[in-house]
Amino acid sequence: MNDSHSDAARWPRRTVLTTGLAGAAATVLPGCSPGSASRGTTGGQELSVLLLGPSDQTVRFFTETVIPRFADDTGITVSLQQSDWGSGFQKVLTAAASGTLTDLLMLGGIWTAPLAAKQALLPLDELLGDYGDLDAFYPAMLEDCRYDGKTYGLPLYSDTRTALYRKSHLEQAGLDPDRLPKSWDDYAEAARRLGADGPADFPVDWSQDKSVGLQQTFAQLFLQAGGSYYDDAGRATFASDAGVRALEFMISFYADKLASPDLVNTGSGASPFTRGRSSMIFSGLSAIKNARDNLAEAVDDIVVGTPLSADPSGRPVTSAWINKIGISAKTKNRDGAWRLLQFLVSADIAVTFDEQYGGLPARTDLAEAGYLKDLSPNLVRAAESIVPQPPHPNMLTIAPQITTHLQQAIRLSGTPKEILTALDAKLNEINGV
Repeated sequence: MNDSHSDAARWPRRTVLTTGLAGAAATVLPGCSPGSASRGTTGGQELSVLLLGPSDQTVRFFTETVIPRFADDTGITVSLQQSDWGSGFQKVLTAAASGTLTDLLMLGGIWTAPLAAKQALLPLDELLGDYGDLDAFYPAMLEDCRYDGKTYGLPLYSDTRTALYRKSHLEQAGLDPDRLPKSWDDYAEAARRLGADGPADFPVDWSQDKSVGLQQTFAQLFLQAGGSYYDDAGRATFASDAGVRALEFMISFYADKLASPDLVNTGSGASPFTRGRSSMIFSGLSAIKNARDNLAEAVDDIVVGTPLSADPSGRPVTSAWINKIGISAKTKNRDGAWRLLQFLVSADIAVTFDEQYGGLPARTDLAEAGYLKDLSPNLVRAAESIVPQPPHPNMLTIAPQITTHLQQAIRLSGTPKEILTALDAKLNEINGV
């Protein structure tokens, strides 16, 4: 394997991340829903905000710190609403259609295009011209806030993925935890070594779960291979050379019994990676949090590598699921909403949201924030290798379709070219092209 810096450090057992990642459910406060947005009676000097999946700690921070500070600065009062992530998108759609959407709202990773296409979000480009903090964000995370040439939000935090390994497994197979894979060839060689001499049931876990984990992993391979989801006419191109190469690489592990379609993260309890049933995975804070929550002794056994490149001299690429804050297209106080958005993503406020949501910063000036001091630098640096998935209004429908076809592939039910050609046809049907 190629050399990797020795800062592929372990995540220590003690960590200050105290809450779940985006996607975890939160209790909805009684009487609070996006459909009951307050509009105020003082010339629009009241704003409402929808947070998704906040912990009790985050609610206290918002109500006891954010709201009073913003009111002191601007004279504008703010009301908080919350929802769980699972039902959040449908609630937002319903509120947008009825004109009762909150002034500001949190946006999930692939929500921007679907909501922007329905004119639910306010384009921010006119406002961004005088925004002094724009250069503070990772460029790829800003790009993830755009659709059809317009910007519809600002990033708050991310779940950035890279390659994670079990240190004891590497050592048992005679692999050096300080010399981790950098390319596909390295990764495959490590898997073969672990398959022969490692303790796991299957060396590689491709993040198969009951949702779209498999699609999210394949997205990284596809982007690493230089793939693009669509051509200039909007037609799906998963069956391109890059797509076939990425899928051939993924299913080679299943064909060689180095991965198993029966290795599934059920979403409750310790994951297969946490339990040591696998040795390698493309993941991020979610995998480490799962270990911390369910099997604390596994945390010290996790080492963080760097994003892979398809070729030894290629560009490292990863993907991220970036949660953002946007403004409703129907807000009655655009200028106040813009001031509040800037306040929420400012460094001194965003750092607390980032920590409490258990995410990595979207701002480069928070890369050395105190709550990150016990993390491997590789996990934070992975943000420099992000290539966003292309935005599409139908992405919430598209992602499950990709997963369905990948399920066929990992069960070796057809060739990669056949499966991806069928996928392209299905996506073109969904997209009407």
